Amino acid sequence: MRVLLVEDSPDDRFWLSRLLRDSTSDIEVTAVGTAERALELALAESFDVIVTDHNLPGQTGVEFLAALRREKNWTPVMVVTGSGDISAAQGSVDAGAAAFLAKDALDEDALRRGIERSLGVSFLPIDLAALAMSPSDTAKRLVDRLSVPMAALDSDMRAIRERPSSRVADDEQAALDELEGKILAVQHKIRDALQAYQIRSEAY
Repeated sequence: MRVLLVEDSPDDRFWLSRLLRDSTSDIEVTAVGTAERALELALAESFDVIVTDHNLPGQTGVEFLAALRREKNWTPVMVVTGSGDISAAQGSVDAGAAAFLAKDALDEDALRRGIERSLGVSFLPIDLAALAMSPSDTAKRLVDRLSVPMAALDSDMRAIRERPSSRVADDEQAALDELEGKILAVQHKIRDALQAYQIRSEAY
């Protein structure tokens, strides 16, 4: 597995590189210090996962993610944030990050779970054979494809709510509530759309 690590701090870059190598066997880590260099590499080479710090010189990890998506690159991106940085987590979700982790709670197990979640929600193109499926089979395929990222979002929100440092300032709590509200709204829209399609497909 090839991982692109984006971290401007030399100490954190060394630490995260070591954590990545210790968390997963058969892993190749390419580490860079800027979002600009990361974007060049991501467009020129193939990576399974991109792990980026949120606070980067020149632009944030979320801005890097947005630039990546504008180039039609759908490599799963995991954003690593500072302690209790709820606004960064919210921005990561809005931009389409596959997972986000706080540095103060980061260890080999947490990093491995984050990578597994990221790989599970990667944007995989639909097999052309799927275009020949019946409406009911198509509905089932869509439900199966979306079940992993939906479960990952639920798991992330529970982890945030139950984390040891759950006592946060009022403005951070408001940002967390807004983030959770957006996630729930998206989940409800997806579930309602899938349910409506399944009902219609049964009539075909």
